[in-house]
Amino acid sequence: MRLLLLTAAALATLPACSTSQPAPGGTSFGGGLSGGGGFGGGGLGGGNAQMGDGGAVAPPPPTSCQQTLDCMFSCPMGDMPCQNACYALGSTSGNALLLAFAQCVEDESCNDADCIVDFCSDSLLACAGASRPESVGTPLPGAAPPGSVPADLVGLWSGARNGDTTKLTLGADGSGVWETIGTTSYYACSTSSGVTRTGTIVVGAKTMTLSATSVTRYERVCTPGSTTEQLSPETYVMHWSRHATDPNIIFLVDEACAAKYPGQENCEYAGCPIGMWCTSRLTKQ
Repeated sequence: MRLLLLTAAALATLPACSTSQPAPGGTSFGGGLSGGGGFGGGGLGGGNAQMGDGGAVAPPPPTSCQQTLDCMFSCPMGDMPCQNACYALGSTSGNALLLAFAQCVEDESCNDADCIVDFCSDSLLACAGASRPESVGTPLPGAAPPGSVPADLVGLWSGARNGDTTKLTLGADGSGVWETIGTTSYYACSTSSGVTRTGTIVVGAKTMTLSATSVTRYERVCTPGSTTEQLSPETYVMHWSRHATDPNIIFLVDEACAAKYPGQENCEYAGCPIGMWCTSRLTKQ
């Protein structure tokens, strides 16, 4: 079993850092965030493979508590510079939650999943809940309109970006299910948080509009079973594009991430922050 190498005391001694600080030295932090490829070393975190060479790009958004913890656990055992680099990429709010969880692990001398469940599940759940993938939606005013999906897009599409998994299910009847999931595994404990949106979807040339009549948010910490919450129906507009040559690959823009780069166009080349940091590559399953 892996120990939490950075205790709260060790974390507290780290220098203050900017929440927009890029990865130092182009490293991928010993493997980077799960499913992504990291923020450095040329890894685009599962983003748009059509991008070519380009110039400087705005730094990635700061990582959440769960993403930072996942990054730390991908580091080689005992590699403090790697863990410090992960911490430096974290958001201020996320790192505060990480410190609280680390403090609990230290106070309770936890070195297995049972101890975490018994004594630190509240702080871990707070970390997971705050790390839930964001989404940008507007209230659904009434009944969902009929959906429309091109025949070649019908099916399940999935991919990962920066530790978060995106699944998009498109039905021939115009139905749509969009799920975003963040998962971290450490000790023998797997923690996940996410949102599932179900309704009808209209696929246009550049946008997909999902009218979600059911929106469910959930968290699961270590043990089987989830804590769920039903949210209000919403409408989501997502920009998308096809791969230039492979019909089994599409690209989906994370609108919440893109909103962090105001004034930037939605583009697909290196040097474009939305293309680099906010675009998921989804493969047909």
